[in-house]
Formats: sequence, C-alpha cells, structure tokens
Amino acid sequence: VTGPADEGSPAAGELRRRLQEVRAGAPDLRFVYTLRRTEPERFVFWIDASEGPDRSRIGDPVTKVTPRLREAFAQPARAMVEPEFYTDEWGTWLSAYSPVRARDGRLEAIVGVDLPAAAIASLRDLCDRGAWAELEDRFYKGIAFGTGGMRGRTVGRVSAANELAADGTPVRAAVGSACLNDVNVLRAALGLWRHVSAAHPSPRIVIAHDVRHFSRHFAELVASAWSRLGGEAYLFAGARSTPQLSFTVRHLGAHAGVVITASHNPSHDNGFKCCLGHGGQVTPPDDAAIVAEVGKLGPADVAPYLEKDLGGVRTVDAAAEEAYLARVAGIVLEPELMARHAPKVVYTNLHGTGDVTVVPALRRLGLDPHLVHEQLEHDGRFPTVPSPNPESPAAFALALKLAAEVGADLVLATDPDSDRVGVACPQADGAYRLLTGNEVAALLAEFRLSALKDAALIPAAGSPQAVVLKSLVTTPLVAAICARHGVRCVETLVGFKWIARKLERWSRQLAEGAGADAPHLPL
Repeated sequence: VTGPADEGSPAAGELRRRLQEVRAGAPDLRFVYTLRRTEPERFVFWIDASEGPDRSRIGDPVTKVTPRLREAFAQPARAMVEPEFYTDEWGTWLSAYSPVRARDGRLEAIVGVDLPAAAIASLRDLCDRGAWAELEDRFYKGIAFGTGGMRGRTVGRVSAANELAADGTPVRAAVGSACLNDVNVLRAALGLWRHVSAAHPSPRIVIAHDVRHFSRHFAELVASAWSRLGGEAYLFAGARSTPQLSFTVRHLGAHAGVVITASHNPSHDNGFKCCLGHGGQVTPPDDAAIVAEVGKLGPADVAPYLEKDLGGVRTVDAAAEEAYLARVAGIVLEPELMARHAPKVVYTNLHGTGDVTVVPALRRLGLDPHLVHEQLEHDGRFPTVPSPNPESPAAFALALKLAAEVGADLVLATDPDSDRVGVACPQADGAYRLLTGNEVAALLAEFRLSALKDAALIPAAGSPQAVVLKSLVTTPLVAAICARHGVRCVETLVGFKWIARKLERWSRQLAEGAGADAPHLPL
C-alpha cells in the first residue's frame, strides 16, 4: 500500500481487516487506524478500520497535530497517551499512540479511546510507578456480567495516587476493564434498562446498596441514569438489605431492582445484582437477554451518564419501609413463644445492613438483643473480621465473647447485605457451637411444619398441596422431614432465584384461583 491509489486494493483491504479484528477484540476502543508521516510536519491517515462515508481515506491529512503525536513518531519504541482530551464532531475523546512497524519502518498506529480524565490520571500514575502486574490484573479481561450480575474488585492490590485519600481510604473505584467501577456499573444499568424498557415504557426500578466502598455512589449512578433515560427510580435513604430490596420491588410494583453488594466477599470487592418485577434474581430467558445487552455497551455509551443528576430520583418512603418490617414480623408462626420464653439473643451485623431491620424486627417480637457494639457501625473495611462471612467461625469471635458474658441462648450474625445468617447455640458444657446451613434448614423445616399443623393450616396427616422448596445442594434430611410430615419436597437448581421463580408461579396460580379473595392472601 503506497498511496491513495491503493485505497480499494486487496492489500489495503487485508490491512483494514486486521485492524477491524483488533477493534472487535477490544470493543471499548472508539477508533482504530494507522498514520504515516510523509513530511516532517505532515501526518496523514493510512488504513482506517471504521466503516461508512466518514471513514478516513489513505492520504487524508491529520488536521490536529499535537506535540505528543510528533513525539510518538520521534520515539517509535514506546506507547504514548495524549495529556488532554479534545472534542471534535465525533465527541470528546483521548488519543493513545502505539508503534506498529511496517517492513519499511514507516507505519505507526494510533488508537482512540474514551475514558474519564481521572481514569487516565490513575493509569498514568500506575505506569509511572511500573505497577505492571497491577495493570495486568486490571485489564487482563473484561468484567463478566453473568446470570447473577457483576462482581469484582473496586480497590486494587496497588492503588493509584488519586484512588486513595491521604489516610488510605479508597475515594475512587479502581480503573480497569476487569474492575467494578463507574463505567462497568453503568454498562450493567444501561443493559438492564434496554431489556426492561423494551417491554415497559418508562419502567420503574428500586435500588438498594450495602455498606461497601462506593456502594452509595454506584447506587446513585444507577438511579441517576435510569431517571435521565425516562424511567422512575426509587432509591433507599441509606444502606438496606437484599431481602428488603426484593420485597420493595414487589410492594411498589416496580419492573426491576438493583442492589449494589458483593455479599460476604472481602472488603476490596463490590457487585451489581439485579432482579425483575417478581423480586427474584433473573432467570432464563431474561438473564441471557440482559447479558447480551450489557455486552454491546462500552465506555462511549455510558459517558453521558457519568455525571450524576438525582433531581428526578425518588426516595423509598417510610410506608414502604414499615411494610417490610410488618411482613417480616408477620411471617413468624408463634410469636407468643418469644414472649413466653424471652430467650437471650446476641446479634452482630458485622458492620453491614442487618442492624437496620433485624434489630427492630426482633424487638417487635418482644426480644431486646444484645448487640456487638464493636461491629455495629457501617464500615466497608469490615475492620474487626478477616472476612464478613457469618458462617465463618472467625467472624463470630466477638459475638461469642459477648454471648459467654451474658449467657446467651442464641447468637446470630448476618453478612453485609443481610441475606445470609450464621447461627450459634450453647451446649451442655457452656461452650457455643456454630450450626451449619443444613442444620438450620432442617430445624426450620421441622418447626414450621409442626407449627402449621398445630395451627390446623396443614392437616395432621399432611397434604400433597403443602410444599417445601429446597435446592439440590441442601441436605436430604429436609426431604426426610417432609416425608414424615406427609408434605411434598420439591428441589430446584442451586440459587434462591430458582426458588423465587417457583414461588412466583405458584403465587400467581393461587391468586387466579382465589378470584376476589386474592388481595387477602399473603402472596
């Protein structure tokens, strides 16, 4: 390829195809093309991977020649990034120059990318410090949006200077395609919007968040984008649990819900989990459709939504908050047992959201739990535990110390988004034993089936219309308990979303069968 006359030649077509492969493998790139310097101060486009009538042709002049572009050709052994963004008719963008030699040594490549200025500053700092392993960690892949949402690091193993405050507190999410940051959270939000708005004009969403680094910020980004796109966005006033998000989606008649959380992962992680109107996480075919929409989006698509505007965002009101607490308390089958026996309960929220609802719910039942005050404050560092996993013995250390001091009958702990609970109880020798999830499931199944029979809500001999749902990995002891009580035990795939899907279908069938009485059913 020697000049403009070769624009339509097979050789130019082959070079264009190779550049298009580069662009296809890195969808975040806005432009991919090559330049040549034909004279000391004359630079021209050569092969452009773009399509359409606006594509630069071989020999078209570069109208904006910067000092960094000149330097890139003068020092072709290293990649360079422009120090500033600039705006043209195609938008606001940043140029990076990477040397690609042709056989004659003249050919160089220029790549245009869209990234916020703060992100560029972070990358420049990491490069200047030679943090190549950290950069590889951040960019070795794109963060995956899967059927459960998106989860990844928000704090790097090595942080850039502008990502930390003077005291070491993270103040900006880690830049990187493999990290959970503003760009990737907005990609997830816009992908969800595209899927939901295709079926529901001006769809309604409820957004919750836990206490992790940037959780509130990410939740506000999602709410702002959803509102600016034309939907109704409801945001909780503070950190709230995943179960409360699920309930509130249904209570407010929303079409979707998002909770910003990484559950019980280490403090450097965060995540984006979403549900549709039934309140359970998405299942086929919606999950694959949302994944596909997110995969189409890059930084340029979300750039208009990086600045937050909360003017159109609504706050979940006190009535909806009270409705959740009332429903939680109403599920208890024998509340008088609590008042009669008044067990001593020690509870820790492990710095997470559980204190917002667990404590008032227990108090409604006549219990005044002993709280682990060292772990009561919301703190995304989770400084008092190695990991905020309530099923880990290490997380129970402070709670068990308090339990021994007060002679507790029960010890409870919840994870950061309060959708997982750990339980410990005293033994005859005075020591405390942590129950496994399977043991808790078996105890609850036995107690609730017995209580439902005592209340004559299930016949004494059982009924095939009474069903207990469990996942495939839950202990078969639950199925044995169901068989002894004469009720069905139905297994689902692993993950509560599959249980939620069954509940939704059966609730709908019950409501249809009840007719006018449907509003009185606890569905």
